[in-house]
Amino acid sequence: MARSEQGDPRVEEDLKRNQAGTTGLPPFTLVAEVYDHLMRSIPYRWWLVYVEELLAKFEKRPRVALDLACGTGSFTLLLREKGYEAVGVDYSEGMLITARKKAGKRGISVPFVLQDAVKLAFKPSFDLVVSLFDSLNYIIGAQRLQSAFERVFEACLPGATFIFDVNTIRALELELFTQSNLSTSDWLKYNWVSRYDPAARIATIKMDFKVLRDGQEFAFQEIHRQMGYELDEIEGMLGKAGFRVLGTFDAYSTAAAHLLSTRAFFVAEKPDK
Repeated sequence: MARSEQGDPRVEEDLKRNQAGTTGLPPFTLVAEVYDHLMRSIPYRWWLVYVEELLAKFEKRPRVALDLACGTGSFTLLLREKGYEAVGVDYSEGMLITARKKAGKRGISVPFVLQDAVKLAFKPSFDLVVSLFDSLNYIIGAQRLQSAFERVFEACLPGATFIFDVNTIRALELELFTQSNLSTSDWLKYNWVSRYDPAARIATIKMDFKVLRDGQEFAFQEIHRQMGYELDEIEGMLGKAGFRVLGTFDAYSTAAAHLLSTRAFFVAEKPDK
């Protein structure tokens, strides 16, 4: 697979670029303070309904959940409010600072832990791990994604369920990240331009933002990169990590993912034995 093998200098360069945009800061650093406003239209509660629909399909009733790549903790807090014991993990300290503030304002006690999914370090503690909003596409390189799956497996109790979604290669080819709201009166304006490299299977998204507050304008840019993986490739990685794949679904349904799917959900379990 192009640019996926550890030690390949092209991969190392991709990883370095993925860690820092033109500001020299990792993605989700400057955007952390405005992220919740940016994502205000996301129906987080509906996503939880869908996750629980997938759990019910396989007769799973987890109680202790890890929200991997939790961002500002919106979904983690919903899990907690629904009665799950929940832990949030993210590699962006800025996002976690916002998550902790939100939890404090709501009077909710949730641990938010700074860790990279590729180096996740938990003892077997969870009967549910979720990773949503195409977070795992940010892991560049098959060996790194394989490592993340293996670390998740180690954090799972026997019988645990692992649910996550990815943007498919088709979604990245269509450059669905290219979008803007420059014509609105919103105080947060943005213009995103995505370019997909089919040889590397990497989409590079240049995200320009303008924040208007108290008559002042603050502009910044972040560079985000996502990698596309074949669905059967991901299933193979999950199996290699020790998981049993229960299903791969076209987004927000229980129909199987297909060639035209732009987002796919995976449901896997750690075998009891």
